[in-house]
Amino acid sequence: MVALVAAVVTTPAAAQPTLPDAATLEEYIAFLSLPNDAANPADALTNARFGQAMMQRRGIASELLYDPDRKAPPAVFGEVMTAGATKTIVFHAHYDGQPVDPERWAPGLSPFRPVAISRPIEQGGTVLGP
Repeated sequence: MVALVAAVVTTPAAAQPTLPDAATLEEYIAFLSLPNDAANPADALTNARFGQAMMQRRGIASELLYDPDRKAPPAVFGEVMTAGATKTIVFHAHYDGQPVDPERWAPGLSPFRPVAISRPIEQGGTVLGP
């Protein structure tokens, strides 16, 4: 299964990126915490609806796009039109992951429980916190 969360955002050329606030970071962590096994259609639909809700909370009109026979998970599409914009940006993200085996994860880590680590685990990194 292949699915995506996409948003087309057309912004003025002078727009500058900003760091996320605490609420946005918490929302992102909640999104990463959702199981997303592609073999489980319920996981895919939960992730699609979460992505759509994220867009809607930001005032982005969005919809779930299904294939005609609904055998694949829906794509989430949202669009923001900005007067005077000179560029178009497309965001794409898969929300249908591969099955995971928690036994193969490093100590202190588990699927769908995002944490911050001090450096790569292979280089002696340790869990700093959720």
